[in-house]
Amino acid sequence: MNIDALSKLTYGMYVVSTIENGKMNGYLGNTAMQISAEPNMVAVACSKNNYTAKMIESSQLFSISILNKKLSKETIKTFGYTSGKDADKFAEAKYTLGDTGCPILLNDTSAWVECKVVNTFDVGTHLVFVGEVVNCDIVDNKDLMTYQYYHDTFKAKSPKNAPTFRGNNNNNIQLNGDIIMETKKFQCDVCGYVYDPTVGDPDGGIAPGTPFQDIPEDWVCPICGVDKSNFSEA
Repeated sequence: MNIDALSKLTYGMYVVSTIENGKMNGYLGNTAMQISAEPNMVAVACSKNNYTAKMIESSQLFSISILNKKLSKETIKTFGYTSGKDADKFAEAKYTLGDTGCPILLNDTSAWVECKVVNTFDVGTHLVFVGEVVNCDIVDNKDLMTYQYYHDTFKAKSPKNAPTFRGNNNNNIQLNGDIIMETKKFQCDVCGYVYDPTVGDPDGGIAPGTPFQDIPEDWVCPICGVDKSNFSEA
């Protein structure tokens, strides 16, 4: 069995949100799909370890904000790698409330769907929530964010709570002409961003060819903002 075949499945990028007892929360995910047209039904998959999953189980409500290629690092950090237990993810966000009272993120969003849960399936590490569409709308016609584009643009791997998470393989060295270049990669334990020394982090002031151990100690992950101590060899 060639498990790499699963990586060829296509995905978008979404923020799935809910509200429970007045508290709003949401998470960044890649698994949402329409599964029926009459009635209109959609499904999302959420890790059992995700705080939002517990809130959706209780509220029986969720919204899906369909993200575009203008997706900002702030949205990724807030909804992908900040716990809703400790922070109000919508405090600085642009959003509206749907017909059910569920929050709908508008930042970096091209369309949205609001649902009431009609069924829940336990599929191992994740819960699949099936929802009947209450309302939906288009915000703009910008190009949509795909999971592949997300990986290519932000250099991130699937975090451990993602349905697509798998271990990573890596070569330590490569020959570049007569020069042996250090290519050992390090992955952020929080968000999955992979530091590749052959690429560096030009936006963060790290030139291509800089080994991880030579990065200044005050450097932080360009995606989620944690320091070097939160990185492990990939």
